[in-house]
Amino acid sequence: NVRAIPVRQVHVAGEASVQVWLAADQPHLPVRIRFLDRNGKMTAEQVASKIEFDGA
Repeated sequence: NVRAIPVRQVHVAGEASVQVWLAADQPHLPVRIRFLDRNGKMTAEQVASKIEFDGA
């Protein structure tokens, strides 16, 4: 389980948008990305299943 910070674009009617969640305990790496169509319906979602970070 990863604590995440949601960063959401304000949805404008008639335009596609993206929602992103950034890891709170990592250097703000994206852990979830959600794509919404012009009607606000989710069309795709990507969720990180593993995060490796070398700190460099």
